[in-house]
Amino acid sequence: MSYQFSSDNMTLFLQRLLLYLVMAYTFASCASGRLYLNSPVNPIQPETTGTPDYTIYALGDGGEVNAQSKAVMDFAAKVSLDDRHPGTIIFLGDNVYPAGFPPLGDKAAIEHAQNILKSQYEGLTGYNGQIIFIPGNHDWNEFHPGGRISIIRQGEYLNQLEGDKIRMLPVNGCGGPVTLQLNEKLTMVIIDSQWWIQSWDNEPDMNAGCEIQSREDFIKAFHKTIDENNDKQIIVAMHHPMHTQGAHGGHFTLRDHLFPLSKKVKWLYLPLPVIGSIYPLYRNLFGHPQDIQHAGYSKLKNDILKDLEDNGSIIFIAGHDHNLQYIVKDDDHFILSGSISKQNPIANSQDLIYGHKAAGFAQLDYYKDQGIRLTIYEVDPASGSSKQVFSRFIMEKAGS
Repeated sequence: MSYQFSSDNMTLFLQRLLLYLVMAYTFASCASGRLYLNSPVNPIQPETTGTPDYTIYALGDGGEVNAQSKAVMDFAAKVSLDDRHPGTIIFLGDNVYPAGFPPLGDKAAIEHAQNILKSQYEGLTGYNGQIIFIPGNHDWNEFHPGGRISIIRQGEYLNQLEGDKIRMLPVNGCGGPVTLQLNEKLTMVIIDSQWWIQSWDNEPDMNAGCEIQSREDFIKAFHKTIDENNDKQIIVAMHHPMHTQGAHGGHFTLRDHLFPLSKKVKWLYLPLPVIGSIYPLYRNLFGHPQDIQHAGYSKLKNDILKDLEDNGSIIFIAGHDHNLQYIVKDDDHFILSGSISKQNPIANSQDLIYGHKAAGFAQLDYYKDQGIRLTIYEVDPASGSSKQVFSRFIMEKAGS
């Protein structure tokens, strides 16, 4: 006797299959606040003897003044102000929440934005090296129309502070790439990634005065810059990461799936399984414009990363997701440092060497005879106490 599916049975089967797929996706991509250390060796290498030839401090998403941002910036000042060798402190975008530098005439809002920027640079005025701010999506008027003029206003404010010591790059709402020769063997390439993602149709005078005025020419210039510095160690700095295990990479917490209303109202833990997974599933498959899955962001990533295999290992530093990550993929190194003022969970992966929902920042020390050492600091927002959670050479004799 054969058994045939009725329409009701088929409907039930499809409903159960959908539930299974949603649950499988949820647990496979689930983010959390736990610490991930996937390195097969001790994450803390013995201290290095000698002084670095160059140091880069990478700090991102500091656009809100709160206890966490104060603790992180106090510790960043404590570490960096002792340096007597060359270096750069780079702020990786989202320097002013929620929507960048306000229009002229709004004195209260301008003063508020200036105070947010001061909270980041004011304790560093005694720093021996240069201080660079790069734009993020929130600096571009929260990626709404009027973003370019907001970037120009922020740049003008920063550029008049201390001559060339504090500045915004790229300038004037242009996309870059901007090349800085940090020393004879170390090159930094700076990109305004939101310039690429922003809707140009809504920006008056977009690219006016910029040397590069199309996305196609930008990619050509980027890869030409990489090729021309093939004999050096290259560090690419931008706001948007090329790889991330955070929300902008499609990874959400179990709470996001089961209790979605609690994101809006903290106490509203009304369970909505399956329904709650619709938004995370959409973000994972299609993406918000600020997610890697979105078509514009995805094209930026693919165009930047293509044909890099002949240029040695490149280090990418970025912010955007509010956590700390170190990812190694295809022989390139991806450092995400976006937790000056906020924290968000991350998910594990085979490419993730270190990751944590934590406040802090990353430090890169270049030794011409040894290589590049990555150190990641976590800072407790409540007590201000700090600790090294990762400190190892990630490249040997970089650029040799």
